[in-house]
Amino acid sequence: MDDQETRTNKGLIELERLRNLWQNPPYKDENKNPEPGYPENLHPIFLRLMERFDLSYRIKINGELTETSLLAQLVPDNRPETLPNWETEPDPADKQQIQICRIVDETGQQANAEGLFYQLIVRLHQYSLGRENYPESIHWQRGLMLGDRYNGRALLEHIGTDIKITVRAAYPERFLSRLTEEVESLFDPKNPARFWKGLRCQIMVPCIAPCQHPGQSLFNLEKLIESKHKGRPEFPCSLSGCDQWQNIDQLLYNATIAQPDPQRILTEKIDQVQATLKLVRKDIRYKDSLDQKRYLDLNKNQEKILSLID
Repeated sequence: MDDQETRTNKGLIELERLRNLWQNPPYKDENKNPEPGYPENLHPIFLRLMERFDLSYRIKINGELTETSLLAQLVPDNRPETLPNWETEPDPADKQQIQICRIVDETGQQANAEGLFYQLIVRLHQYSLGRENYPESIHWQRGLMLGDRYNGRALLEHIGTDIKITVRAAYPERFLSRLTEEVESLFDPKNPARFWKGLRCQIMVPCIAPCQHPGQSLFNLEKLIESKHKGRPEFPCSLSGCDQWQNIDQLLYNATIAQPDPQRILTEKIDQVQATLKLVRKDIRYKDSLDQKRYLDLNKNQEKILSLID
């Protein structure tokens, strides 16, 4: 983690250099003598330990696994000026959903989970934009962009002590749920790799219109569900000066922006299906005509054979 060359390379380090650092540590003992290195047979174990505890992962280039690892703690500090395919507003055909993973201590006060985001970069690299080609990856010290094919794109940001997860997709619920569960699992008491004992994760959802300041107040998901079970359809906004009661179902659905017209989308989908059916019907007719021709040809051949037999 102290290797300047690796820091300059934004956290990328080749296995050969790792071996060299392990064999020749750049440190000295109290007598200013070089520290002894580690035998080569331990190096694969060290590498597996780093991967096991979400400190590093081996990257791919053009789909091929390389001998280079990313040390997530040494990724760039600053957020990129632009994020690919992430405009101010989502595509009209997409929905946007947001959840906040709030880290709290045993008293319920917000707490800092040191190193949490480095671990998320490694833990979620199977969803990285560069999972098959590392140069396409987007991540920095307090942020990470992810993609999951049909399930859209996600932006994770470390804001204060909170992890804000924003997903944009036609149906963002599945991807959002999966990412939230990954963050929660890091604080699960049953998780043997849990680093932050005494801390837990609360899932929060932001307020929506008609709140005076949509997105600024947060609602505890557990309390919303508890109120829903008690037959209460609304929950009061906790934002100072706001007296609005929020609909619990809408908060749980958590659509913080205007949604696309479902009737328009349905019409477009029906038109696409009808166009596809026309192509399929045309293809079937063509294949039927081929089969009919083969059948006639077969009958003619059979007649020739019967004639020869006679």
